Amino acid sequence: MVLRTKNIGSNHLFNKLDVVYINQDNFNEYKKFAFEKFDTVLVMVGASIGKTGFITSNVLPALQNQNMWRFRVKDSSMPGLLLYEYVNYINKRVKGSASGSARSFYRKKLFSNFEVPIIDNNIFGAFERIQLQINNIQVENNVLNKMKQEILNKYF
Repeated sequence: MVLRTKNIGSNHLFNKLDVVYINQDNFNEYKKFAFEKFDTVLVMVGASIGKTGFITSNVLPALQNQNMWRFRVKDSSMPGLLLYEYVNYINKRVKGSASGSARSFYRKKLFSNFEVPIIDNNIFGAFERIQLQINNIQVENNVLNKMKQEILNKYF
């Protein structure tokens, strides 16, 4: 799958509605654009600029499209959900700084060296538990939607 900005729901989680699929050879060729669980996405160009999303396992494997930046933690002890909150924190403060005459876009310079609140490492465990619950709920919702669709297809 290639996830697009329209796949980011109002809850900032990705869905599989109207996704685009590519063949395995193309997927392998573009693997450097593959999402990992708990990546954060920020739409950096166009009408949806500033829209953020959080990747859960129910939409993997998947690739990002060209209209979004992917943020991933470098330190494995930091939860991806905390990075997501940091991206949202910065995004709210730079939203009016997009440039471009035909289509607005963010420049990476806006996001580099931006100061964010320091969260104590002792709080990381809470973020990890929350992101695991978010992931589990998304997986469960996916299973329930499939079951519902199977039942509807049988009778309608």
